[in-house]
Amino acid sequence: MDYQKTIWGILVLGCLLASSIAIRAADMHRLALSGRLLSAEELVALEKGVAEDATDADARVRLLGYYFSNQRKSSDYRVARQRHVLWFIKNDPESKVLGSPYGSLSPHSDREVYYSAKKHLESKIEEDPDNLTILDNAAKFFTLPDRKRAIELLERAELLDENNPHWASSLGRMYLLDARGHRETDSDIAKDALMAFKRAYDLSSGAAKDRLLISLSKAAFMSKEYKEAKLYATRLLEGVGASWNSGNQTHHGNVILGCIAFHEGDTESAKTHLLLAGKTSGSPQLNSFGPNMTLAKLLLESGHKDVVIEYFDLCATFWKGKERKLEDWKVLAAGGRIPDFGANLRY
Repeated sequence: MDYQKTIWGILVLGCLLASSIAIRAADMHRLALSGRLLSAEELVALEKGVAEDATDADARVRLLGYYFSNQRKSSDYRVARQRHVLWFIKNDPESKVLGSPYGSLSPHSDREVYYSAKKHLESKIEEDPDNLTILDNAAKFFTLPDRKRAIELLERAELLDENNPHWASSLGRMYLLDARGHRETDSDIAKDALMAFKRAYDLSSGAAKDRLLISLSKAAFMSKEYKEAKLYATRLLEGVGASWNSGNQTHHGNVILGCIAFHEGDTESAKTHLLLAGKTSGSPQLNSFGPNMTLAKLLLESGHKDVVIEYFDLCATFWKGKERKLEDWKVLAAGGRIPDFGANLRY
């Protein structure tokens, strides 16, 4: 697994808050992105600055942006990144950097530091067990390495702040990740996700409510609640054109409806929905992480390779820079083989 890319895929949505040292999420991402392009001289100057003023969180976030992007180039960069993440956990567990990919650690590649960070983070939670910001950051920190603990933290936060849809929505995403990792109980765990997304949906309004429809339709489909999945996916398509999210709505709404049609034995409708999903205008998520291949895989497995190859060509119009991957998939599909779609079965 590419741990860095997986973290981006899961945590890309971000969050908000500030304290005396903590930085708002929008500012944090801006600072981290600016840090990716530091010159060698700027890097040295920033490290010298934090050595003189340990509380300069802005400088630390810029440094984390640089080290996160360049850690594969040098083991020294990885060690430096670990040091700054650990500083935030010890000194400012409310910082939004800890709820982002920049503040992540892996029990595999960062083993000793990860377990030290985990110990300190658990200590902060024990000291301030009702602090919602710390609970939120810790849940994000544990999303990949310790999902059971992440779910426990989100469940506690939801009990403390039951009218906030953020907690139910976050729990829904955790349950879906869990379902995909436990194939023998996919449906049961997906039902937990569906119930959580329903709670979030009931507590939300306006655009926030509409944004939950993709998650609701996916969770309902994975729960084998096809009638509900069809309802949510239809609502998705009815909202196309009303927001920046239209490209996602077009794509995922058609993928879900196509999967339902396939399971109902209506292969022609499934093929139509696949092509409609490929005709999306794209979105920041689709353009980066790519299209969902669940329906394409179902159709390939049943021998319908021509429509899937056409779908790959449509996806090339918005998934720029991945033309080689799509061409490789086309060659495999044309030969009657099923490509390894990897994370594109989950996005």
